[in-house]
Amino acid sequence: MARLRMLLQVRDVAKHSGGVQALKGVSFEVAAGEVVGIAGENGAGKSTLVRIISGLALADHGEILIDGEPVTANSPAEHHALGIRIAPQELVLCPALSVAENICLGELPHRRGGIVDRGALRREARRRMTRLGLPDIDVDRPVESLSVVELSLVQICRAMTPGERLLIVDEPTAPMSQKEVDVLLAMLKTIAASGVAILYISHRLNELFRLCHRAVVLRDGELVAELRGAALTERALVSAMFGSLELAVTAHSTSTENAEVALSVEGLAGGNVADVTLQVRRGEVVAVYGVLGSGRDELGALIAGSVRRTAGTVSVHGRDVAPGALRAAIAAGLGYVPAERRSQGLALELSVRDNVTMGMLRSVSRHGVLRRRHEAAIAQHWIDELRIAVPSIKTPVASLSGGGQQKVLIARWLAAGASTFVLEEPTRGVDIGTNAEIHRLLRQRADAGAAILITSSDLEVVAAMGDRVLVMAQGHIVAELYGATEAQIAEAALTSRHIGREAS
Repeated sequence: MARLRMLLQVRDVAKHSGGVQALKGVSFEVAAGEVVGIAGENGAGKSTLVRIISGLALADHGEILIDGEPVTANSPAEHHALGIRIAPQELVLCPALSVAENICLGELPHRRGGIVDRGALRREARRRMTRLGLPDIDVDRPVESLSVVELSLVQICRAMTPGERLLIVDEPTAPMSQKEVDVLLAMLKTIAASGVAILYISHRLNELFRLCHRAVVLRDGELVAELRGAALTERALVSAMFGSLELAVTAHSTSTENAEVALSVEGLAGGNVADVTLQVRRGEVVAVYGVLGSGRDELGALIAGSVRRTAGTVSVHGRDVAPGALRAAIAAGLGYVPAERRSQGLALELSVRDNVTMGMLRSVSRHGVLRRRHEAAIAQHWIDELRIAVPSIKTPVASLSGGGQQKVLIARWLAAGASTFVLEEPTRGVDIGTNAEIHRLLRQRADAGAAILITSSDLEVVAAMGDRVLVMAQGHIVAELYGATEAQIAEAALTSRHIGREAS
């Protein structure tokens, strides 16, 4: 690539965070029009680095330069004025506002008298969505009515505001299908071609190969490698990230055909789910795959009871669970991990200890008073068991990496004694190492007799984790596959969608 002027320079940046050295003298540069990937396992320092570049945090040492000039601003608004934009990993939208209002938030067009120009607002929102090649989402819909994938797309669109010079994109594709990923990556290439520098963070390594000119690798707060061209390979990235290539997961081969049915779903309906019947047996991991609108992203919440169903029955270990009765499902031994862990699963302001024991308060209380020592011992046991990287059990869960937060949610249900699990996007936003750890953990629980249902839009996750794969399309289970490859799963979903269109 031709020599381009350096837009961003990070020089010897260091930062303490949560009692640990999060960054240790990190230095690198990004040219205008260049796409640089930032790779590293959870806790490597990626989030801290992004917060400093975007103005959400101050470095203890070092400096950030834009066009060769040190950035002395100390707020996101001032960094925004310099052309720095960020599409963060976790959703930060306003649920009660419309899609258009969220996309144009802070830049709402007004008529005389300060009244919002609704027509101009809709046009601008549609213009930005068209620029991204996004699906046709009604810009008047309230954001709280959108699916997780649609929420992610709106958040990315919101970041693409006029005047951007440096765009930081943090784990944008975690809930997306491959087709949606393709659209996004093509759009980011177009944006980079216009001269905008892009910092791209993703745990899906193939995206780094497809999109980035080069990648920098963080490990334990240090920049340990910078890879480009032929040197940018999966082996080199994984080796730099972990110092080891031993991430393989042992395949499962034990038959569960005669095992007890732990989770039974009959004629389930609600939202985009039209009619679903399925069973999960003890010792089995069943993976459900489907693209946006297939009903896959609503299935877990309907089964768990966090969303009311309109038809059908759900039973856990032979106990019927009434519609919308999440407490009854939990009492029957069901553990539910939602796709959006921060807003739907965790109490971010509370400690790791409190989040781990939240599902078993009666067991850690006596006469209504929490037994803190007992609670602490249980929390510490599961922190150690799941290898959750945290300075203390009293650390706020909000300060943990995405992988750490996911492990805390899983630990909650393990501590509560759950034996049946429903997990939505279980490895969303986690690095390759944590992905493998979660895979091993779920496999170990299944081998110990747990029944596990996962729902995901990630073909790699579904193919790797599922003993059996169920494919959803148009609200129905349309295929059941054993030992299927990613290509076979994708073909089953695509064929079913085409058949549905021809029949309609």
